[in-house]
Amino acid sequence: MTRTFRKPLSRTSVPELDEFLRRALETGSYYEFMFPRNIKEFLRSAWEQHRDEILDHWQSAGSRPWIQWQLEIIPKFGERRLTHYAEGIVRDGWVNVFGYLHTSTTPPIQESEESYLDRLDLLTRHERKVLGKIVPAEERFRIDCPDLYQQLTQRRSS
Repeated sequence: MTRTFRKPLSRTSVPELDEFLRRALETGSYYEFMFPRNIKEFLRSAWEQHRDEILDHWQSAGSRPWIQWQLEIIPKFGERRLTHYAEGIVRDGWVNVFGYLHTSTTPPIQESEESYLDRLDLLTRHERKVLGKIVPAEERFRIDCPDLYQQLTQRRSS
């Protein structure tokens, strides 16, 4: 595979939607050296320019692109609820460039994206059909990681 390196961008330019920019907007995974110093404004402009194309190709039922959470969903509806595993976390260590807590961890510290979108009635009819019954993040953790779940719950009760 040939690696392509991009020159750092100027403050005002928003490039075409290549694999690096798509990954940054969809997942929040980016290398700061590839973007201008004012990363928030750059990502905002890039989302405005490429929003329709990204959403037209979005395939993950019960989820949304990372940048949509940061610029549209969280500012309008608030952050996802914390789970009981989040007790005592240092919030500053988890917030992103926009100042929001939006993460998927094991054990879960926030409700799942599906649960959040379902609770706020933001899922499409198609997503509801594909997802079926939505299992809360803590319950999914108990099912998927029973040993770790048991260890954590035993620690909490002692």
